[in-house]
Parts: sequence; structure tokens; C-alpha cells
Amino acid sequence: DGSAVTRLTIPPPGASDGQPSALGKRVAFGRTLADGTRRILAVNADGTNLVSLTPGPRDAEYDGSARGDKLAFASASGQGGHDIYLLDVASGGITQLTHSPTLYKAGVAFSPGGKQIAFTRTDLGQLEGIFVMNIDGTQVTRLSRDGQYDFLPRWSPDGKRIGFTSARPGAGSVYTMLATGGDIREVAENPALGAFLWAWATNCPRRVTGRPAGAASGAEGERSPSAAGAAPARF
Repeated sequence: DGSAVTRLTIPPPGASDGQPSALGKRVAFGRTLADGTRRILAVNADGTNLVSLTPGPRDAEYDGSARGDKLAFASASGQGGHDIYLLDVASGGITQLTHSPTLYKAGVAFSPGGKQIAFTRTDLGQLEGIFVMNIDGTQVTRLSRDGQYDFLPRWSPDGKRIGFTSARPGAGSVYTMLATGGDIREVAENPALGAFLWAWATNCPRRVTGRPAGAASGAEGERSPSAAGAAPARF
């Protein structure tokens, strides 16, 4: 009902905190310091036990596993792109998963089962597209096809589909596809910024309907209630 609001963080002077994300029973968030350093921190849901999770200096685009034991994040390489890393929360150990520091990467998202990570990558001469890989960095697979600009991947609660935003119509709409790629469905038409503000509903149905990508407005298929809600999409 909007009552009992609790402030969890108080950033230092000149710093800012943003993009809270569940990390088990804790909350992970990004902190940008006055000098531009970006790190990922975590805090208990009551605001206690603030800890720094990543060393910086340019860490962002992160997501925690459902169990809260791992955090995947992208870090700027200093060579014009990013690489993706995996943090073991208990030990603090960090494993580099990708090794292409000149390529832009973002949109990091853990699968519900914790075995795969979805992310976006911009390959040379191509638009940003959606990929998946195992949590050890193996079996990197491109899901986006036909040169489309796809980004902001988010797994469905049952792990069978991936929702994403795409500039296919020119303005930005929300689509879903199978977690293995294909069967792309437009589930929400949103103008520009609206396509950045969506989330899967926790009670989403296993079957997602919608208009096949490229079909005209009014084509057969219901709008899926799963592409609903509002959450900031980028850090």
C-alpha cells in the first residue's frame, strides 16, 4: 500500500546508487562514485550489512542467481568494449566468462535454473543481439537473427522463453522467443521508452501467445499478461 518505506542506501557525497536487483535475500545495486568509478554492492533488505561485491572500476549490467550465490556482471575493458564475469558471492572469487574486450556487451540475465546466462553483444558490423551461454562461459549461442536490433533479455519464470526489447518496428516493442531461439512473438506495443519498462509477471502462464513478429496489427493472437509491470531496464 506504499507504507513503511525503508531507505536501504546512503551514497557518499557526489555518488549515486541505482538499479536494485534481487540477490537471494539481499539486494544488489550499482554505485557510481564522483570520479566515475562504478562498482556493484549488496545490502540486506533492512539496509544492514553493506558490502562491496566487485572491484570496479567500470562494473555494471548485472544479475544475481535465484539462490543468491552467484552474480554475473559486465565490466568495461578499457579497449572500447566489455567482458562478462561471474562472481561467487561466498568466496568472492571472480571468473572471466568472455574474452572479447573490444565488443560491447550488456543485458546480463541469469536463467531461473542458474545454468545459463543471457546477454547482448554487438559484433563487428552488426546490431546488438541476444546470446546465451553456460555459466562457465561455454556454448555461446546467438539467438537474434536477421540483423535485428534486440536487447534487454529477461527469462520467463519457467525458463522456457526469453523476453526482450527490439527496435524491429522502428520505435521499440516487447517480444518473446524460445530460450533456444525462434518462435518470436510480439507481446506488447510500446512507444520508445515504454519498451524499456516491463517485467515478466511472476504468475505468467507457461504458454505465451501474441502476434508473430512481422505480422500486422490485429493479427490473430492475444496479448500476453506476462509482459507487464514497470522496472528500470538499464543501469
